[in-house]
Amino acid sequence: MSRKRRKSWARVVLKIGLVLLALDAVGYVVVERSLAALVTEKYGQFNSARAGWLQERMRVASLEKENAALPGELSQLKSFLAQHLPARRQGFSSAALLLQRLTQQSNVQLSGISYNLSASKGEPLDHMSLGVYVQGSFANLLAFAHTLETAQDLVVVRSFKFNPGDGGALGLRMTADLYLMP
Repeated sequence: MSRKRRKSWARVVLKIGLVLLALDAVGYVVVERSLAALVTEKYGQFNSARAGWLQERMRVASLEKENAALPGELSQLKSFLAQHLPARRQGFSSAALLLQRLTQQSNVQLSGISYNLSASKGEPLDHMSLGVYVQGSFANLLAFAHTLETAQDLVVVRSFKFNPGDGGALGLRMTADLYLMP
């Protein structure tokens, strides 16, 4: 092969090599940039999915903890209901005994009682409205009201009104709700 021909082949090979090198550089930049963007996007998706998974895992752990505590809380609720709420069939007698005991403790005179059993459905507890009229000294009336509010049974005082009573005594008219087991 002649020297001229070798030089021309060397130039062609050099040109092909340079073109391939340029194409390789351009391809590398294009592919690398697009792949880097794709990797960054997928990494972001992975991180957000992982954060969501960790959050759900913490939520599941919290729910499992609450679920484990439910039997104890259920027994405490049943105990509270048994201790503080009379049965519906015993509501009138429980209310009468409660008011009789409290009037004796606070040294007031019971002048009138009215009962009204609620007929509302869908509530977790039944309640009986109590209308009470007692007479006595101011301190004894306050003691009666306080002992009714803090009684062992679940009682909510709705209204509280002082009136002049018979023979110079002071009267107290109260309405309260006694909650009962359904």
